[in-house]
Amino acid sequence: MSALAVFARAQGAVVTGSDARTSPFTDRLTDIPVIIGHDPANVPSGCDAVVVSSAIKSDNCEYMRAQQLDIPIIGRGRFLANVLEPKQVVAVVGSHGKTSTAALISWIATAGGCDCSALVGGIMNNFDTNVVVGNSDLVITEADESDGSMEMITPDILVMLNIDDDHIQNYGTKINMMNAYARLVRKVRSKIVINAKDQELLGLIVSIDTDKLVLFDHPDTITADISSVRYANEAMAIDVSIGSSAYTFKTALRGNLFVTNMLAAITCARLLNIPMDAVKKAFQTYRGVKRRMEDWGIVNGIRVIEDYAHHPTEIAAMLKSLKQWHTGRVICVFQPHRYTRSQQIASSLADAFIEADELFLADIYTADEIPIAGVTGRFVFETVAEQRSGNISYISDFNEIIDSVLAIVKSGDLVVFMGAGTIGSCAPEFVKKLEKIFLTRV
Repeated sequence: MSALAVFARAQGAVVTGSDARTSPFTDRLTDIPVIIGHDPANVPSGCDAVVVSSAIKSDNCEYMRAQQLDIPIIGRGRFLANVLEPKQVVAVVGSHGKTSTAALISWIATAGGCDCSALVGGIMNNFDTNVVVGNSDLVITEADESDGSMEMITPDILVMLNIDDDHIQNYGTKINMMNAYARLVRKVRSKIVINAKDQELLGLIVSIDTDKLVLFDHPDTITADISSVRYANEAMAIDVSIGSSAYTFKTALRGNLFVTNMLAAITCARLLNIPMDAVKKAFQTYRGVKRRMEDWGIVNGIRVIEDYAHHPTEIAAMLKSLKQWHTGRVICVFQPHRYTRSQQIASSLADAFIEADELFLADIYTADEIPIAGVTGRFVFETVAEQRSGNISYISDFNEIIDSVLAIVKSGDLVVFMGAGTIGSCAPEFVKKLEKIFLTRV
């Protein structure tokens, strides 16, 4: 929403807003008035539209005030689609990796001289914002499957990373979800960039015009040699084959988890006619996205990482990726996300945490959902503990997380704070505590 607000303002609109609470996103809206707390008075009587996120329900006081004033109420996805309609749109879709891939493409395009705009779901470290306003018609964004709004966008280039069962409750059935992806694919104006290793995606493209299809992670187009991965000086190098040509890419992002995003971005860059030398240089300077394998540094030999992963597939991939370059213990602190998701995935979480040497489970971050009887943080803990042989603890009080980890951490460990909720505040606070303990000792 904040990225869309900035982008709309740049197009000449007068924008105001409100949110239930402050966040890193609202804090950055210094040029747009944002009121914290919902109130009918926040809705100007003369405004042309009220744009709402999917989190806003019809009983919200501002929503009802807009209805009373006969002001059009437009969902975030529809408004984004309307804003993007006259643009050249590169949209990234997938259950996992959308934000990171869209941010990477945005940085490559900018470094390659495209002067593009970008709207993504996280703070891009290279830009220190989630929105970039360029002077060309090229816009890189995400197509959001979580609320079905992906179907509203008409992309020129659609980058498809993967399909998983996350958010399937919003579609009712897997068939409905797959049909939504299929409708989006049929709207694409130019090219569809497809992950050739994802079987669900391959099933979608059987009836699609082959002239539109561009596969990645495929021997006929572009592949990465996973066995070539090497680490030096906090960076990763990997060999990539594009047709008959071979390239070595270096990046500060580490682990095989990043490879799919990388291949998708390189493929997209080629469609945008960005020279390969510029692409390689962009990788070397790319700094990722906040809360996506964000490295908070090392204190007394203890490395601290933060990540947004909250679905079993993401969790497992993240922990495996960390193990590929970190040789010590991995201590994972996970905050389950939403009652509905926790109920759905609890039984799958034990396998997701296999690579964690020590596991702490916090209480559920509710995201203002209505509670579900029996679905609590302890329920998640007990479900996982039944399938895990030791080294697991439940922390019911969020304020005790940091001290609980401090009690067992030692030099050589990596601590990863993981989840999509308030767990994001723990990594910087944990680093402060470590510095206070170790850097003030005589």
